Amino acid sequence: MPTERFYTIQHVNAWRVAQSTGILTGNPTFIDPHFIRPYQWIRKQMQLHHRMGKHSTGYPVWAWDFVPTPEMYTTPCVLIEFNAHPENAFITLFEEWHIILNATETEHQNEQTLIGNTILFKWKEIIVPLASGPTPADQLLQYSFEKITIDQVVSTTLL
Repeated sequence: MPTERFYTIQHVNAWRVAQSTGILTGNPTFIDPHFIRPYQWIRKQMQLHHRMGKHSTGYPVWAWDFVPTPEMYTTPCVLIEFNAHPENAFITLFEEWHIILNATETEHQNEQTLIGNTILFKWKEIIVPLASGPTPADQLLQYSFEKITIDQVVSTTLL
């Protein structure tokens, strides 16, 4: 399978650790405490879909197949461009993931979110099966990788 180009924005300290260990993984130190439950859910889904080792203690590395907007990051960050096999990624819908992140604590526990007064959004609806074919042009996808190795990195840019 051919590799594709992906992009991730990481805290400079996460990049420094990756440079010394040779592996970039998600670090819970940089996760907003309100988001821990959704991140744990993603880890569990990645494990169920065989995109993360069953006993992995890491968190996902979020990536996109386009250059993300660095203006949304307020800490010192690095844009990392890397090659990876998309079949190794757990793919989710970008906008819908943010609905989950902005949900209440109760909704985090129930793994479903009420949108407005009538629409009940179940978290599993954000998962995009790899073999599902093309998605509509107006839907942004995000890719979660268990890890990125240094040899996959093409370039880095300090933001």
